[in-house]
Amino acid sequence: MPISDSEKLRQWFLKEKREFPWRKNLSPYRVWISEIMLQQTRASVVVDYFERWMERYPDIESLAKASEEELIKMWEGLGYYNRVRNIRKAAIYFLTHHQGQIPDSKDALLKAPGLGSYTVGAILSFAFQQKEPAVDANVLRVMARYHGIKEEISSMKVQKKIYNLTSTFLPLVHPEQIMEGLIELGANICGRSPQCFRCPLKGGCVGFTLGIADALPLKKKRKEAVHLFKDVFVIRCGVYFLIHRKPLGEVLGGLCEFLSIERSDTSQDFIKKLIPHAIYNKDLDRQQYGYTHHVVELFPSLWETISMLEMPECKWVHFKELLELPFTSGHKRILTTILKENFYECPTY
Repeated sequence: MPISDSEKLRQWFLKEKREFPWRKNLSPYRVWISEIMLQQTRASVVVDYFERWMERYPDIESLAKASEEELIKMWEGLGYYNRVRNIRKAAIYFLTHHQGQIPDSKDALLKAPGLGSYTVGAILSFAFQQKEPAVDANVLRVMARYHGIKEEISSMKVQKKIYNLTSTFLPLVHPEQIMEGLIELGANICGRSPQCFRCPLKGGCVGFTLGIADALPLKKKRKEAVHLFKDVFVIRCGVYFLIHRKPLGEVLGGLCEFLSIERSDTSQDFIKKLIPHAIYNKDLDRQQYGYTHHVVELFPSLWETISMLEMPECKWVHFKELLELPFTSGHKRILTTILKENFYECPTY
């Protein structure tokens, strides 16, 4: 009797799957946290974050008690900070409505803040072994090629179609292995440049048979990144630095930065008006970082002052406390540079 493609995938997955900490000691909570971390982030990067998180917040109750600032600091470097804000909201929701447990019902899970169809599918499939699709970008790519779908992949119609096709592909026995296998296949074999010769599904794959796997899935033209250039003013008074926290509700809200302004020939006039006694010290290394279709290039400089003037939405922070604050990634690199220097009390001129 011929082996089904889903069984071929199962055998391949059990043999080739990568070892990750979230695949051990499976629980709904561990699945939930790992899947949120893995969104828009490479698995190799997530490993250390996941292990630190589980050590500090081993359950929903400990997570729900944590402050937003504390969680953002733990998340620092993973980006897309709304993810961690929603994790906290969902933890409070589970504690309030489900006695600190994650429910095994799709309808109940979808009511929790920040849980979309993919995350809900992953929890139901991996943690509860239910026959529920968890369709992420990897699965969309694999199924579009496997079924030879020649329609634009981001359309709701096509995504609903792939959800249904995935549901049909999942067997009744151990559907979670097949579901995770599809994701693993998309990550390791059926990537942007498919390695069809290694694929356990190539025999039944329409894209491979027709020689069009490379051309699928069909995508809209990518939005070009917006480039921003900013002057950054690292203001120091002895062992204290002036820090600005971005308001909640803004992009990267809740994170800390040094003072910055759009780069121009008159940028230095801004800081001289803001802090009249500030004196230029030196330029620091340029830094670059990106977020949501933006590339930001930073031009930092170090300035000294002898008085710690109070300013709205800013505070003076002792250098030993700086590492306890959550910074945007580019400003975190600036921070790393300045902390290599020696610090003294406020200079006199």
